[in-house]
Amino acid sequence: MRKLLLMGLFFNLIVCGITITRSDVVSTAGSYVEVSWVVNKINSKYPIYSTPGVKIMGEAYSYGNKDTPMDFLNRIAGGKKPRNWQSNYQSNPGSVNQYAGIDCSGLVTNSWQFGFAVSSNDLQEYTGFVLDENVKPGDIWWEPDHVLVGIDVGGDIVYESNPYDNPKEGQRVQKLPRKRGAMALSIFPQFYGAKPEDGEVLDKKDYIDISLCIYASGEIVENGVKMFIRKDGGFERYLDDAELISEFDNIWTIKKEDFDVEDGGNFTVKVIARNDIAGNGYKDEYEWEFTVDPAPPIVRSTDPSDNSMEVPINKSSITIAFSKPMDVVATADAVQTSFTCNKVWLGDEELQLRADDYLDYCKDYTITVTDAAMDTAGVHLDGNTDSDGRPGGDHIFSFNTEKPELEKRDFSSVGNVPEGQSATHTIMALGTKLKNPVECMIEFDVRNPGRWSVSGAIDEPFSLSPGGLHQNYYTSTNTGAVAPLSVFYKIGAECGGIGGEGYYWSAQGHMADHPDENQSPGKMEYPTPWITRTQSNPSSKMRGASPGAGLPDIGILLSGWVDGYGHILGKYGMETLPVKPDLKIINNPDIDISDAVKLLVIGSAGLKGFNSSEFEQKLEDYVVNGGNLLVLTQKYGSDLSILPGEIGGYGWNEDQS
Repeated sequence: MRKLLLMGLFFNLIVCGITITRSDVVSTAGSYVEVSWVVNKINSKYPIYSTPGVKIMGEAYSYGNKDTPMDFLNRIAGGKKPRNWQSNYQSNPGSVNQYAGIDCSGLVTNSWQFGFAVSSNDLQEYTGFVLDENVKPGDIWWEPDHVLVGIDVGGDIVYESNPYDNPKEGQRVQKLPRKRGAMALSIFPQFYGAKPEDGEVLDKKDYIDISLCIYASGEIVENGVKMFIRKDGGFERYLDDAELISEFDNIWTIKKEDFDVEDGGNFTVKVIARNDIAGNGYKDEYEWEFTVDPAPPIVRSTDPSDNSMEVPINKSSITIAFSKPMDVVATADAVQTSFTCNKVWLGDEELQLRADDYLDYCKDYTITVTDAAMDTAGVHLDGNTDSDGRPGGDHIFSFNTEKPELEKRDFSSVGNVPEGQSATHTIMALGTKLKNPVECMIEFDVRNPGRWSVSGAIDEPFSLSPGGLHQNYYTSTNTGAVAPLSVFYKIGAECGGIGGEGYYWSAQGHMADHPDENQSPGKMEYPTPWITRTQSNPSSKMRGASPGAGLPDIGILLSGWVDGYGHILGKYGMETLPVKPDLKIINNPDIDISDAVKLLVIGSAGLKGFNSSEFEQKLEDYVVNGGNLLVLTQKYGSDLSILPGEIGGYGWNEDQS
């Protein structure tokens, strides 16, 4: 690639009829990011360019312009404005002469060294589709009307002519995280279908066939494709008799038949191909490896695989699969475990370890196959402690067993407790899904703001067997409270555990004043339960759903006289989600209320004391994000002023009827 040195920077010239690599494309695109310049003639439409003398890094984005860095600097120095825009260009194509910069497609075609302009939507005519996992530096990310070019080796970074104000003030060529959802395209040849497959281990053969398929959006010519091979890391040899075959439109295969593998070994194949398009050649290469025996046996796979987590403690067998038939006696003796087991061979390549008893919860297990293991020819194991392709070295793999799965049920975990009254919270730990007995510990964290009495919330250990049940109780008594009580609990078992929260409040504070004819009925007794649920229902939660999916749709704000509404819904078997006054969901503080609750019910007097701008904003955000409010009567109409939408009205204390 030809370059011109000017003002301490490299600026790319557009030169057709050359061979271009991926690093050339990335380097050219990067030169647009590295342009350092000073605003001369301002463009007041864009704040970044509205002040003369401001130093900018990165060539300006400009719709319709295709300036190289050198052209850009000259045009800026000559009094051109930075940054044309789409509507201006479309209504007056000649405006391109009044501005300087480069648009998104221009950055791509200039980086490709095209000698002509191509619109963003026409770039697909010169490229092929690439799966995201196959994207390499120099490929582009395309979306309708906008493209990105270049991917750093570190991944997910692009060089982009950014027409937006953000990030980092935008409106120029920048190095940015790539935008998700774009389509990957490439002007370079694509490789697939390598044979033998990458990493494949072949039995000893005298000859094998080596081939690779190539796709190109342009033309592949015979002298533009070459195959090389090297053995065991030695010298690279050009296979001049490899044949190039045209399979279909834009698809070729390069093939070397009957390659002599001599005495076997590890082989590396490299194919270089060039896609001739738009007067240039776009060159890339693909490299893969395969092994031909004789080679030492290796552990081909294990079940569980190395570093597996959450392995069931009742797993019936642990499997070790070898790459070759093994000496079953020597290899079985070479397997070391920390648990007692029977060693059972399935043929002579697969060994099963069948534990005498369940494994332990939450434990790291390590299994070692020493290099005393050997195949039927007496060649010793090549383990993963060196993986050098030669006999010798142990194979070690580890896994961690599952956590005990506890379940819990609790009753009366939330409630309005009048002064002088009490509520008892029942917590049940269930061993329904346990496979082994576990030692547990329940711990309480009582957040008492004052004037509550809590008895029974005592930390204690207990044992829980499969199918077993353990219950704890604590009682909360209102002795004149004005602030709510929270009682958090955790049940720990080995490395697992569950937890929850009890939440109680008092709707009193209006003295004798009450929405029911100014008479407080005292402690209410309801014939039907208030059914609350704070755990997701797995059967209703689809993959990829929001965090709040599977929770009840109806939330009840735990304030005022709202529990009666919960009992009414309970009469019809309807579950509700308890929501604290800070709009945090009980037991789910990290889930945004908008992701779970479609209808939030605020009971009588439920808004008393909520006059902060923070609470008002949270309600506003909830409604803006699609939430609905059902608000029962309040003491004063002014209590309603905190609701979104400038709600007005009268409270029960103001009712003159």
